[in-house]
Amino acid sequence: MKLISVTYNQSKSGDYCNKQQVIEVDGQRATVTFSNRGWNVTYRNRKRKSRLSVWGKDVESLADNFVNRTRRPFKIYREAAKPFLEALGLPTKGLVWSQYAYCTCPCSPAFIMPEHVVREFGIEPAHNYGGRPSRSYLRKGIVDISIMIHESLPTVDETIALDPARVEAIERVLVGVA
Repeated sequence: MKLISVTYNQSKSGDYCNKQQVIEVDGQRATVTFSNRGWNVTYRNRKRKSRLSVWGKDVESLADNFVNRTRRPFKIYREAAKPFLEALGLPTKGLVWSQYAYCTCPCSPAFIMPEHVVREFGIEPAHNYGGRPSRSYLRKGIVDISIMIHESLPTVDETIALDPARVEAIERVLVGVA
């Protein structure tokens, strides 16, 4: 694994921090984001296993995203993410696809990791928000992981039937949205 860059993004309150790495594995690049859950999360979010989101560089329109959320090619996503997970020392077996990974509606599908992924975040006191400095200490926390692979990946599994009623309902909601 070759590490290309590392950046940290912190919320103004200092409770939330993302660590973003661009890595290269076998000549293929990906941007990997570790997102901690912060301090003010519900009991359900604190206790749930880590989530893994995977996508390629292609961007869908808003309407296509709504229509295709229930038709993601998760087998392809699992295989595409595997070398990056291995390089980062994360589990590759036991990834379970869930249409309800982040929410109780099917709006945010992702993989559920077989265990909690815990990472340490170093937060620098570089910013002063509202007259008080941000927190500055190392903190461990359960993280969710996003992998954006720097190549095209399919966004739809054509073997999963498209529900015409779903398409019609989404079109009714998005009338006037470009």
